[in-house]
Amino acid sequence: MKGLNKAFMENPALFLASRPLQIQDRLGNYNSPGTPLTAINPNANPPIFDFDLRPVGTACELELFQDHDKTHTFGKQRPIRAYWLEYEFGKVWTIGGNMNQADYMFTPMLDGCYVGANATGMVHVPGSMKKSSDLMTMRGYATKAIGTPLLGFHSDAGDATEMTLIGVRESTGWVFYVQGHNKFGTGAPALENVFNTSATVIRVNDPATYG
Repeated sequence: MKGLNKAFMENPALFLASRPLQIQDRLGNYNSPGTPLTAINPNANPPIFDFDLRPVGTACELELFQDHDKTHTFGKQRPIRAYWLEYEFGKVWTIGGNMNQADYMFTPMLDGCYVGANATGMVHVPGSMKKSSDLMTMRGYATKAIGTPLLGFHSDAGDATEMTLIGVRESTGWVFYVQGHNKFGTGAPALENVFNTSATVIRVNDPATYG
């Protein structure tokens, strides 16, 4: 929407460095039941859907795509076709298979969760599964679900208030990009460093550096 999809697909890292991206929990919570992503079926095989980026002030929000005209030119807006990696309190969710049918992956924002990936799929381990800040416990859940992660990010170790993680399938395989920001709904959206000594967007391409 308004050129955001095109900008994201042309350079995801640059896009994330330019504005906070909100990806809500599919089912919301007791304060805000339901989100723009409620209609997703996380059990679809494969869980691939068409998404849209909607401007929200100086930020943007991920929602399911609905066909609409482009803002400034003739034709239709191009959706972002991506995997959806579900989050659920107290439950580990995975995507199985070689994951070569879409070039992006979205999952709800992180504030304690672990996300990992390898050649057999991806996994989202909720923060509610961990013992304190025990990375090895979180990685253990991931390994049990998909095998040893070749990519990993443990958001509990981050310094940003909240983080948005996306997956991008590059020529050499999948990588994660992680964006730090304040908590949506607590003031004007603003980027924050993922770690105090890092940038607002980091690239994750191994299992050890960030989790």
